[in-house]
Amino acid sequence: MGQCVAVNGGNPKKAKDLSYLTTHNQEIEVWKQDQIIQDEKKQLEKFSESQTQIFTIQKDIFSKKYKLTKEILGKGEFGLVGKAIRKVSIKNWEQSHEDEKKVVAIKAIAKQRLDQDMIKHIRSEMKILNTLDHPNIIKYYEDFENDTHIFLVMELFEGGTLYEKMIKLVDRKKTFSEFDACLIIEKLLRAIAFCHENNICHRDLKPENILINQNLELKIIDFGLSKQRNRNLRVFKTRVGSPSYIAPEVLQTDQYGFECDIWSIGVILYVLVSGYMPFGAKSMTELLAKVKKGYYDFRAPTFDKVSSQCMDLISKMMSFYPKNRPIASKALQHEWFKINQAKISKTVIEKDVLLKLVEYRNIPIVKRAALKVIIRTLDDAQTSFLRSQFLALDQLRCGLVDINSIKDAFDQVNIPADAETLESVVESVSCNKTAKINYSEFLAATIDMLSLLTEENLWMLFKFIDKEDQNEIDFVQIEYILKQLEIPYKAKELQNLLNNFSKQKPNKLVYDEFKEMLLCDDYSYILENINEMQEEDLLRNDQLLQSQLNPKSLIFTVQENNRV
Repeated sequence: MGQCVAVNGGNPKKAKDLSYLTTHNQEIEVWKQDQIIQDEKKQLEKFSESQTQIFTIQKDIFSKKYKLTKEILGKGEFGLVGKAIRKVSIKNWEQSHEDEKKVVAIKAIAKQRLDQDMIKHIRSEMKILNTLDHPNIIKYYEDFENDTHIFLVMELFEGGTLYEKMIKLVDRKKTFSEFDACLIIEKLLRAIAFCHENNICHRDLKPENILINQNLELKIIDFGLSKQRNRNLRVFKTRVGSPSYIAPEVLQTDQYGFECDIWSIGVILYVLVSGYMPFGAKSMTELLAKVKKGYYDFRAPTFDKVSSQCMDLISKMMSFYPKNRPIASKALQHEWFKINQAKISKTVIEKDVLLKLVEYRNIPIVKRAALKVIIRTLDDAQTSFLRSQFLALDQLRCGLVDINSIKDAFDQVNIPADAETLESVVESVSCNKTAKINYSEFLAATIDMLSLLTEENLWMLFKFIDKEDQNEIDFVQIEYILKQLEIPYKAKELQNLLNNFSKQKPNKLVYDEFKEMLLCDDYSYILENINEMQEEDLLRNDQLLQSQLNPKSLIFTVQENNRV
């Protein structure tokens, strides 16, 4: 993690004034005044062979699932981020080929540089990443750990950071247009609204932690300073963040809240449309003093072309008093967004998509679990249409679709549905207790199932469950996945379903049996058998209860059972 890279007229070496774009990557507690470091790309060019060998030495950990490339994407204080290609096996698990289309990012964190608190901190980040499910937040797939390293496998998003894109514009003495800035800030606010709805505060929002491509699609990354809080205790005490984007109250008070993220987005918008930082300073001490006071203005010459609505939104998000800042979903209702969104054609919600939500109620739990796992591996290109449908349905603007949004959409396309039907739709698609549908749940319910249940995806899913690489799975392993995905299930039904397809070994499924179970078109006859067995169990339990009330009847029951 670096301290700061100051840019003035595109010449980092001559930069002393922090009024232009700056990056600050270090937590407040370890800031070193006036320290300037080299640009990140120059650091990567100077990596020694010993540094890049981390991936080569630890290669055996991933050899069955991934092939690590020599390409290094980035370097942090505790490790490296590199590219890897997922290996795919078909039927015979010993034979595999590389899926060149499925490239992931793997972050290797060296344990030797961490104390126990830091390791706990990293595991906390992993837990947070696993709960975040939004189109504009980087996807977390899985993790591995050995004696020396922790490995995080994440989505690879092609494109640089927003900071790099900003610098290129500043070098050409240009800024983002308000329209482009609106597209960026809308996505940021939607993602942060989702985080806040799930009681997660990012606490380090800045252009360096936002990946963006040429189409202005973006992903928020680096949740290393994020914290999740109980809904009734939404305050933080640790002073963390990046100097130019940190909120005044983080520096001033003993506790602060989720409003600090809104301030940071306000600063990002300020920079996008002007090319200047709101707090110009010649030293870190001066910068922090200005941030504490929270005073800024719009006197930079580039603001002459910025609309009053845009500056009004900046002022509201960068209000000195946290309680005066709008929450993310309210900020999205500002006039500035309405003006710019009027230039974009409105997404029409397709009737077929909504009908699939209704049909999803009839899909068995094992298929729902399979779809949810496979969905997480798809890239944005494969889900672009459904992503736009989800965002159109997201009236709350917080990455969740509620029953009112579903009702309005049904009414628009003339699908008759009473309150009970709507409730059952939301209940079947949503796995959590909030009665709201998240992004992956929506994708799983609306995507073409047959296109997903391919040989490659089924094998990937089988090996995802088979963590110990035994080439067989059992009830406990499947139950664990269902719990992780928060999919409600009946243990007895699940056990009997597995037993029905388990032929080689009792209570265990090999791949072909697992595949047969997931591709089965009709589970009704199995469920009928289960229901019959349950009825027999109930009858048997009832007889047992009666026998306890009348000892003579016990003899009768035993005699009756022995006659068969």
